[in-house]
Amino acid sequence: MPISEYSKDEKELSPGETAIIKIHSTQRDMTGTGFFGEAVLRGDSPEEILEAAEQRSAEAENGVYIFTTEGNYITGDRFSVSYNEDELSRDGICQTEISFSKCSPKCVTITRSGTLSSSFIIEEGKRQYSVYKTPYGALEMCVYARRVDNRLTENGGLLILDYAVELKGMTAQRTKMRVDVKVKNENEA
Repeated sequence: MPISEYSKDEKELSPGETAIIKIHSTQRDMTGTGFFGEAVLRGDSPEEILEAAEQRSAEAENGVYIFTTEGNYITGDRFSVSYNEDELSRDGICQTEISFSKCSPKCVTITRSGTLSSSFIIEEGKRQYSVYKTPYGALEMCVYARRVDNRLTENGGLLILDYAVELKGMTAQRTKMRVDVKVKNENEA
């Protein structure tokens, strides 16, 4: 099981409280999930599609990524966690923002901007369609969220996401992500 762990300290982000953000993400290849295919046309539910894909990919190797960085945390009517990270392609920095409305904490938006960019909604029990942009063109993307456990407050906290992503005609993966946010107080260096 490959494990990637790294830290990054970037400071050119939108204003907000400074926070230490730790992301622990496990990803499993689930190519052939079928959120765009025949299973949808047959009327299979997203849970049935995901369960079938998990059975087919039971032997697939998981990737574990642990990322710790300093970022910004904005609270109010809309909560936002934003941070920078090196893109896998090494073409530059990718800014990621995870946000949600205070009145709708189980509907989370993830926006990534950089060479590869996307913006998608993760809402428990729902299938959402979006676009994944690359330098070579845009790809249709489907996201199905199995779980959204949002315990973020004005003081930081925890966000747990469990979702599957499929790029039409290409690859699919299941992601289980834990985002820990610790607001730095003025006395911390």
